[in-house]
Amino acid sequence: LLTAVSGDGGQFSLSGMAPGSYRLMAFTGLPEGQAGNPEYVQSHLIRATEVDLSPRQAKSVTVVAMPAPSAK
Repeated sequence: LLTAVSGDGGQFSLSGMAPGSYRLMAFTGLPEGQAGNPEYVQSHLIRATEVDLSPRQAKSVTVVAMPAPSAK
């Protein structure tokens, strides 16, 4: 699980990722501690953006941020 915080323009970057398939999610107002909560993450995977990376590949991907509900 990798996390990043976007800048003022909503952009972020992740580096040093191994080749493979990834699911990207972005939230607005994510409750503190929920990014590392497996149940919370799992419940949102259906709306994730899927990305495949080849060796030494760089990609630019647009991910639409989901409003995060309150933590329970």
